Amino acid sequence: MNSEHITLRPITRKDYPFIEDIIRKTWKYDALSSNPKDAKHMARLYLRSCLLRATFSCVAAVDGKVLGVILAGSKKSVPKLALRRTLAQFWSIALLFTTKTGRGIGKFFSTFDQTDEELLKNAGNAFDAEICFFAVDESTRGTGIGKMLFAQALDYLEQEGAKTLYLFTDSSCTYQFYEKRGMRRLGEKTVEFSPHTDYRLNMFIYGLELQAAS
Repeated sequence: MNSEHITLRPITRKDYPFIEDIIRKTWKYDALSSNPKDAKHMARLYLRSCLLRATFSCVAAVDGKVLGVILAGSKKSVPKLALRRTLAQFWSIALLFTTKTGRGIGKFFSTFDQTDEELLKNAGNAFDAEICFFAVDESTRGTGIGKMLFAQALDYLEQEGAKTLYLFTDSSCTYQFYEKRGMRRLGEKTVEFSPHTDYRLNMFIYGLELQAAS
């Protein structure tokens, strides 16, 4: 893919369907429920929860289609549209809980949140920045889009004066990407999601000192 054809810009509401599709495919949400609506509601809920924490966004688009996205949060800034995004998150939760399978998946999501909180607490660092969400469409992996997006987020956080950042990832993702960029694994935990679903994975927290990242 020619980098001259890639547009890097902030996220807009028109991008949400593309990003939700990337989320659904990346984490294989369709395999978690026999109801196809559940996967869409899950992706929507996950995106809304990440947007709530983000103070920076950048998407990589080609011909108007989003092929990658990164969201970052700085403690020195306040997320925009916080009230609107909070209401959108509540609505996404309500939609997910309209089905029996969706309610079970809601418990599945709470396990993610609890594990993330535990990993962050055990990391013991006073982080001042976070990569809230980062993903690229599986068809474009290896094209350099991920590197460009990650660099955009780091540039923003350095301009904010952030010194340390963290992110969560898991064994379903290409977490080696972060290690190649100097990030250190600060903790991990194997999580079983039964009886809600027959699913298991390793969850990680990675950290980076921004002054040493360049």
